[in-house]
Amino acid sequence: LREKTAWLLLDLGYKKEALSELLFVKKIREKNKWNITTDLMSAIKEIENQGVYPEKNNFEFFQQLSSDVENIVFGTQLKKKNTNQQTVDFEGKIKISEGGFGFVRFDGKTIFVPAKLISDSQVLDNSIVKGKFTESFDKKKNKQGFMAVKLNN
Repeated sequence: LREKTAWLLLDLGYKKEALSELLFVKKIREKNKWNITTDLMSAIKEIENQGVYPEKNNFEFFQQLSSDVENIVFGTQLKKKNTNQQTVDFEGKIKISEGGFGFVRFDGKTIFVPAKLISDSQVLDNSIVKGKFTESFDKKKNKQGFMAVKLNN
């Protein structure tokens, strides 16, 4: 659960908090002599290389979010942290996967489109979409990528 929370926090731009959770997961795995995945170690190194330092724990952070717990339980996401990342307009044909998420090619970039944006906007596979994207850390590829943050109908 802590590791899943860390990935969610990372996706939402909460690097310091995500690093704290990832380091806690690593500590638990070491203590119990469990396997430490390369994804876990790669993410920790990537965040640390960006000069991000974790808090001792995320207790206060989670307390501040307690009013959002109902939204989290019922499947809505936290508001994305304002990280001063610029958004860029895009337009292109969307390819929707069986998992409900999609990809749009724009200006030589592949933009990941979360399933929630697709379902909320009711777009169809191979339709032309417009929206906004920002840089995002792709944990599966362990590198920076691009993610849509808004789709226009």
